[in-house]
Amino acid sequence: MSNIQLVQCVECRMFRPSSSVVSGNFTCDRCVLVSTLTEKITALEERIQTLERVRESESSVISVADSLGAAGGDSQSPTLALEPSQRGEWVTTRRHTHAAKAKAKAKASPPEDTTPALHVSNRFAPLSDSPTEKPGRTLVIGDSIMRHVKLARPLGAPAAVVRCIPGARAPDIEGNLRALGQHSFSKIVVHAGANDIRLCLEPNKKSLTSKALTVNETITDQEFDILCLTETWIKQDEYVALNEATPPGYSYIHQPRLTGRGGGVAVIYNDKLTIVQKHVHKFKAFECLYSNITSIDTNIKSAQPIPLIIIYRARGPYSEFLCEFADFLSNLVVSVDKALIAGDFNIHFENPEDPLRTAFMSILDSLGVDQCVVGH
Repeated sequence: MSNIQLVQCVECRMFRPSSSVVSGNFTCDRCVLVSTLTEKITALEERIQTLERVRESESSVISVADSLGAAGGDSQSPTLALEPSQRGEWVTTRRHTHAAKAKAKAKASPPEDTTPALHVSNRFAPLSDSPTEKPGRTLVIGDSIMRHVKLARPLGAPAAVVRCIPGARAPDIEGNLRALGQHSFSKIVVHAGANDIRLCLEPNKKSLTSKALTVNETITDQEFDILCLTETWIKQDEYVALNEATPPGYSYIHQPRLTGRGGGVAVIYNDKLTIVQKHVHKFKAFECLYSNITSIDTNIKSAQPIPLIIIYRARGPYSEFLCEFADFLSNLVVSVDKALIAGDFNIHFENPEDPLRTAFMSILDSLGVDQCVVGH
């Protein structure tokens, strides 16, 4: 772990963790791939331009041949009228008929493709235009994610109606749809469900013992379904503070710090959810509570579990953290399709010059993970 170092790519200027000694002209794999694709695209463009020039030259040759044939058909060459005694008193000359011209042009040009065009449509695009339907009004309704949505209007189609209801849950959307029932819409797009499970992140409680009742009241008043806690400062055999912080109808899962004081991560959740803890490898640089939300609706038995991962990283050196977190995230993205990672990383995400932030974001970008919260 001591050989881990951050190296900067000379192309994108991003930092990458590396365990091997590299030269000063280090180029990351992503920049090498971009450079290779750029070269291939350039070569393909040159090839296309060459083919276009060849095609233009061939078409010009065909047009010159046609013009020469037309000119020869209108004039009679005196050499063709020689030796009239062999054919009698009449002189016969050969002219280029239209059928001969069309036959010669068909030989020179490639045959046209008479295959009927294949109609392609995307059934996953509810706002796409259908060639067989008359354009109608479209209603897009949802919570605050629709606040800045703007839809392009096809030529001749009426403008779409976008209705944003911040904080709306599924019943709120349903009520607004009933109120809008007097209007006629050909298509309705609904975005709902994000606020039906209310998630609260309390990344830095620093001893839950003195704040247990406050946490209990907050969950009850705000109707949180999931509350993530870090730095609970509760040891393995202590349950009083967690019991006081958990309202009726809720349960909790706690992962204490096994050595030293402080630390500890926990989740308090509504009993209508089914959350099961999954035991994973213990890390040296950060604490991790891995659990699976197996179902939201108990009637849905085939729902895939959604991993909920709570992480706490203490302040201090971060080389070992970057290495361990990169390994953990690499294994996570190949084993699940979706996951929610929350907690306290002690990283200044609001500071773009922070080297830890730069290295951390580089790991997320390389693995296709989105950073949704910006803050410390």
